[in-house]
Amino acid sequence: MDVLFLFRSIRQLFNRRTRDTAPARSTAQSVVRPPVVPVVAVQASRVEPAQVPVRKMRTLEEVRADLARLRLSASERHARSHAWRDTNFAPTDFMGLANN
Repeated sequence: MDVLFLFRSIRQLFNRRTRDTAPARSTAQSVVRPPVVPVVAVQASRVEPAQVPVRKMRTLEEVRADLARLRLSASERHARSHAWRDTNFAPTDFMGLANN
């Protein structure tokens, strides 16, 4: 059998099936239009933008206090990282005893 013949047969069967299940069409179609609603322009109320709070400038004393606090915490962090550790042995649970 020819492949084109098979495709043609399948298409004819498909078309026949859709014709049988399709609703009957009437030749005269009535057009129903929705009623016309007039468009009225409405002006939106004015909305004020949200006020962004003004950020107050910090005083020189506050900045110096923050810097001193940061300097202190950094020196403590660095002191902990430079603690003496014996590197000749593998690290164990008793490593903290060497610092006492």
